[in-house]
Amino acid sequence: MRAMNHLDDRSRALLGLGQRAGRIMAGEAAAEQAIRAGEALLVLLAVNAGTATARRFLRLCREKGIPYRQEGTREELGRAIGKSPRAVLAVTGESFALALMKKLPERDFKE
Repeated sequence: MRAMNHLDDRSRALLGLGQRAGRIMAGEAAAEQAIRAGEALLVLLAVNAGTATARRFLRLCREKGIPYRQEGTREELGRAIGKSPRAVLAVTGESFALALMKKLPERDFKE
């Protein structure tokens, strides 16, 4: 069993600001579209995302060379952007992506 990687207050605030600025693509379909269009600069995947979802987004991120972090639960990611639970968020704003990458440690991806 893995330890949960919870979002801290600063990360939640950054995600909320990014959402209000229109720089967060939330949900599997929107995130996948942003990745395929080359707009995603960082992908956040919930620690409790389904195995198939995790594998699909890991493959997409690796193919496109997009950094990713596995952080927070579906509920935490959704709450941070003022929406229902979301398994995947794609960050399209450069300043938000850079700030989140500095804040969220790079960890081995767990399936």
